[in-house]
Amino acid sequence: MSNEVEALRSALASHKVEIEKLSAETMAIQSILFQLLFHLQRGSPDPIRSAFDDAANLVETRTISAGKKASPHHLANALRIIEEARSIAIRPQKPVA
Repeated sequence: MSNEVEALRSALASHKVEIEKLSAETMAIQSILFQLLFHLQRGSPDPIRSAFDDAANLVETRTISAGKKASPHHLANALRIIEEARSIAIRPQKPVA
């Protein structure tokens, strides 16, 4: 019986970690998308760069406003995802020779 309980606890912990990862990913992607649409609609001069900047700020603000309800890993994962997406979407421009 105790082996079954331990297996259930382990599975529950594993599922909780996966749910936090997926939640952070969803928050990051939604923030990027909504900010990109906002900046495209406004006709911002650099909508992609602005969208990533604002998405990171939005995630930080959401997490701060959630207070202790939000997991610190949630914020870290969401910001990491935004930064990874930024590095893929915005590559350093090579000087024209």
